[in-house]
Amino acid sequence: MLDKITLNNFAAFEKLSIDFSPKVNVIIGENSCGKTQLLKAAYVLSTTGTAFSGDEKITKSKVEQVLTDRLIHVYKPTENKLGELYNRGGSGKAEITAEFTSSGQLGAEFTSRSSKVQVKGNHKTPFSQGAVYLPAKEVLSFLDGISNENSDPATLNRLFDMTYFDLTDKLLEQQRDEVEEKTVWFREAITNQLGGQFLFDDTTVCFKEGVYKDYKDKHASKSYFAPSSKHSLSATMTAEGYRKIGVLQRLLENQAIGTGVNGPLLWDEPESNMNPKLMQMLVDIILELSRKGQQIIIATHDYVLLKWFDLLADKGKDDYVRFHTLYRDQKSEKIKLETTDNYREITPNSIADSYSDLTDHEISKTMGGLGK
Repeated sequence: MLDKITLNNFAAFEKLSIDFSPKVNVIIGENSCGKTQLLKAAYVLSTTGTAFSGDEKITKSKVEQVLTDRLIHVYKPTENKLGELYNRGGSGKAEITAEFTSSGQLGAEFTSRSSKVQVKGNHKTPFSQGAVYLPAKEVLSFLDGISNENSDPATLNRLFDMTYFDLTDKLLEQQRDEVEEKTVWFREAITNQLGGQFLFDDTTVCFKEGVYKDYKDKHASKSYFAPSSKHSLSATMTAEGYRKIGVLQRLLENQAIGTGVNGPLLWDEPESNMNPKLMQMLVDIILELSRKGQQIIIATHDYVLLKWFDLLADKGKDDYVRFHTLYRDQKSEKIKLETTDNYREITPNSIADSYSDLTDHEISKTMGGLGK
């Protein structure tokens, strides 16, 4: 579980510390306030330990090299220079540090001239549960291109950062023979709401229309997938919003998320290119995942998504949503943070303010010159 992230003189942040809920965290803010940079920092620190699986000799130097490589390949700074991640308005060293429930603190610090980070915290037992990062762009439509051995690595590295390659690897992991009961609800509910499911054949992905139905007799399984057509659609022929939900389907099937023992699920702009009609289902899924023990941290610009969290969170089911607002202070121009557990106390709320302005303009246009 990721408890806290501290960023000093790093990327857009001169000084920032954010405490995460073990359940759902929603980060909002205008463009250029560092939402994606914050998610990526959490991802880098949460996944460093996965590079040492089975390694009995974890040295400080090894951890420093992995942290350096992951920072460069996740953020892709100019000319792959670590120093480009240093906040130019700061003084002293740049620092990113995470605190984890199970393994304490892990962090990295560097200067504007550094070529390698210095590790901070408990480098001998870095957090090893990992994390899943879902970028704003969907992945299913170019999964085959990223994973194809004939694709040019140099070109792929120019097009995509490391989060895409890591996600591709997770999506291509084989589904386990025994699916945990915790994930069965998701698989069936998502399939029935979409009217089908995404099927993986090596690196080829297609969408098969159909629903899950209950067996009428006493069968070992409670339900089965019933296709409604013999034909399948390629991933590129399905709506992008469906493909985003399809990524969740796959991650649940191979238990990369949803079991209660995974690292955090980090999702950047889940609403991007998604039909608003899918928003309620998406929030339902996120809340149900959190009830099963999955920590979730998302960044969003969308009022509909934000409002659905307010409407669907059920205290009777122990739902808990923490809202974090990133904003640029008008006087200092520095990025600041406000956190609240109450949707109505989000401030500043650039998303709600924008919708309020839109409503005011609509009323003004409808009323014409009345009242003048």
